Amino acid sequence: MLNNFTPASQIAQFFWQYFQHTGDESFLRSRAYPFMKKAAEFYLQYLKWDEAKQEYFIFPSQPYEYPDGNQYRNPLTDLAMIRTSFRACLEASRILNVDPEKRAQWERVLKHLAPYRYTTLATGGEAVVTVEDASGKAVDLGRSEYAFCRGTSPVFPAVEVGLQQKGSRLFDAMARRARLHPKNVLAIHPIAVVKARLGMAEESVQDLIMSVRQLQHFPQGLFYNIDHWHYLSRYADIAKNPIVDCQRDYIFDRSTRYRNLKVRGSEQRVDTPADPFIQCGLETSAILAVTINEMLLQSHEGMIRVFPSTPRDWPAAFTLCARGAFIVSSERARNAPPGFVALKSLAGNPCRIVNPWPEHGIVLRDPISGAGVPFKLAGDAITFDTALNQIYLLTPVESGNAIPNLAKFESQPNPGPKHLDEAILGKPRDF
Repeated sequence: MLNNFTPASQIAQFFWQYFQHTGDESFLRSRAYPFMKKAAEFYLQYLKWDEAKQEYFIFPSQPYEYPDGNQYRNPLTDLAMIRTSFRACLEASRILNVDPEKRAQWERVLKHLAPYRYTTLATGGEAVVTVEDASGKAVDLGRSEYAFCRGTSPVFPAVEVGLQQKGSRLFDAMARRARLHPKNVLAIHPIAVVKARLGMAEESVQDLIMSVRQLQHFPQGLFYNIDHWHYLSRYADIAKNPIVDCQRDYIFDRSTRYRNLKVRGSEQRVDTPADPFIQCGLETSAILAVTINEMLLQSHEGMIRVFPSTPRDWPAAFTLCARGAFIVSSERARNAPPGFVALKSLAGNPCRIVNPWPEHGIVLRDPISGAGVPFKLAGDAITFDTALNQIYLLTPVESGNAIPNLAKFESQPNPGPKHLDEAILGKPRDF
């Protein structure tokens, strides 16, 4: 992993996103922006200039956790994070009114950075080139294109492509690559998040369910971080669906072995027992949680979207933070649009939200006083000014001035373990 360069810029985005969701300018000034600036500085100093093409490029580098080589040019993972992180630095520096000379450097790189390049897939249609060789020729990484979602990194973790660009060449290329992602390559691969950001609701659900079936191994809810452990099973060659059916054998079957391992300092090879608790962790469950949030609410492109990637037959409700420093709540019944959208403004920023009822009139008001709030409607975007800590209620016009009735959820004591096909949460009583 000698030239795996994206972690710092990805971590910097967590700082930036915290500010975006809270509006905490003192945090931006004292903690977030200094880190963001230093992460961006690495790329400023490492990028090279191609005089013939009049563009900046990165070499040598490598995609996420790609162990088979580190002498590549313009990995998509780097290009996406450079664009995302430099734009964030530009916006942060303007908010803080600092570093005009750095702004000029970031703007020049963004203007002249090597563009995303396209390739035609054997299955038809375009995808974005994931990596180039030293000469600039596209390299086909085969199945490794999909590991860690290298080929869709502009969607996630970068914030380069979203539903605002639906129908564009780049959006279609990302969606095409996402649909080709192998069904069982899910452990620490955030493909479900990628699909949710692209509005692929049903496909995201399929990945969520398969992640639980394949990777939720331990009764307390811990997931397994490796999705190919079935090959250790003595039944892997005869099972109908070994990647699911045999994935947990190492827990229960002590004959599960690491096969044909070379002894250090010797030509001898041996089989050794598999460790039943290696690699159990939280990464996969975090991917599932992020996917659910992305299904319910997105705010990546200066626009709030409620239920942007939720299957229509899901009844759902949420309260989540959104970029722009808003707390957003909404609820909807099965196969129905939202009943309302409530927003609390944490920083007094203007709000821009996709109209949840494009075929109906809308009402925006202060839910406490009942007073109407002026707004603008242009296309599918509702825009209005907000005041600090003020709450706003958006409803379809046919709801009148009534405050929406909120669903009441009741819970029951857990009577036993929960099952989803091969997965189990909790343990059966053994006394």
